[in-house]
Order: sequence, then structure tokens, then C-alpha cells
Amino acid sequence: MAATEADLALVRRAFEEFEVGRTDIGEYFDRFWHPQAEIESVDGFPVPGSYRGFDGYRRWYADSYGPYEDVQRRLESIGVVGDRVLALLTISGRAKGDDLELEVKIGSAYEVEEGRIKRMCVYVGHERAILAARTTG
Repeated sequence: MAATEADLALVRRAFEEFEVGRTDIGEYFDRFWHPQAEIESVDGFPVPGSYRGFDGYRRWYADSYGPYEDVQRRLESIGVVGDRVLALLTISGRAKGDDLELEVKIGSAYEVEEGRIKRMCVYVGHERAILAARTTG
């Protein structure tokens, strides 16, 4: 089933309200994510694996953002691609205690169920994410 405009609006709101360093991730998760949600780091970035439910979300958040500081997330584009909402981002920051700024382009493909995010697959590179969203499903 194709993603809807309501799905797109939900993911956009979730992105806009997401903050690196927030302390209320439980409240954020409950508002936007399905209780059985899954996050998969398809290309192994920032660490390989998948995360399920709120405990998984909390671990994903710590793994993804905990080792870094001055993290900036820039949304390059967001739209419906097939049955997913695809967000293309550029993320920059520094490893804690390091002066070298890192930058990576990622794509996150979201599946929405019952008005909440059920699955997010993270891909390294915008082109990789677009191709995956078009051919997976």
C-alpha cells in the first residue's frame, strides 16, 4: 500500500520535533512511534543492527548520537516513494573530544502503520536510499 499524505505529515512532524540531546525520548517515542517499531541500520551506520520497541529506540538513540557533539541534522528533502516516506538528510558533528568535523549523507525510509512510525531503515548515501525505497516493498 502506498504511503499517504498523512504518513508524510507524521514523519515531517517527527523530524521537526526531534532534538539531539533531548531528555524526554520516552514521550517523543510514544507520540510518533509504534510500540513495536523497528529501526534498522541497513548499511551498518552508525552501528550495524536493528533495534525494536522503546528499549531498542533508546539504544539506537544512544548509539547514534551519544558518541558525538555539536550534531546538526539538515533535512534535504522528504516525500513519498512507493509505500514509504523517504527523508534525505545531511548530518554533521564531531566525535566527543575531537576537532575533526564529520559529515554524512543518509536516507531514512519510514513505514507508517496506525498513524505511527512502524519501521525506519537507515541507508548511507542519498542515491542508495532512493534506490532502496523504489525497489523494496
